[in-house]
Amino acid sequence: MKYLEIIVISLAVTLGGIVAYQKFVLPKKERKIYIVDTEKLIAAEKRLLRMGITQGRLNADEVKTLDLKFKKIINYIAQRDNAIVYVKKAILSDNYDKDITNEVLMIGISK
Repeated sequence: MKYLEIIVISLAVTLGGIVAYQKFVLPKKERKIYIVDTEKLIAAEKRLLRMGITQGRLNADEVKTLDLKFKKIINYIAQRDNAIVYVKKAILSDNYDKDITNEVLMIGISK
């Protein structure tokens, strides 16, 4: 009787491991498609440059570093979510998962 209990428990643990692997590990391998609107990012940079320089809060060098900051944020989001990021102009259809432009702007502009 003990052997039967051990076999049943071993099978239950093995099946639980297989189900957990399929549920939590395999979905992470699915690639998502995100888009980013670069025109919106450039417009935000220009607006920041005009506002910051005229009000004395930013200098031109700080705003120029936003390009690099935006690029790092886009790469971070792509790696975090296992996604491929395209520029909005390059997408011909609406077959994408998420537009990350606003997320990039919120992270990039906040200090």
